[in-house]
Amino acid sequence: MDTLEDPESDPKLRLEGLKEWARHFQTKRAPESAAANDVPVIVQLVHEVRRPARPPIEIPAPPPPPESGA
Repeated sequence: MDTLEDPESDPKLRLEGLKEWARHFQTKRAPESAAANDVPVIVQLVHEVRRPARPPIEIPAPPPPPESGA
């Protein structure tokens, strides 16, 4: 599981690792306890993507209003 901490690792490989990890936990659960604890399990997945630093966007000043002197 050291590859999960490597920012250069392949996202598909991470997903496959998580699927395999979840499969191990599901198979170790006893069938009779599954019926007794029929309560939904809440799982929160947090995905953080580091974005490159970008310079601030310069917004040009609006053009002056047209002169209405005829």
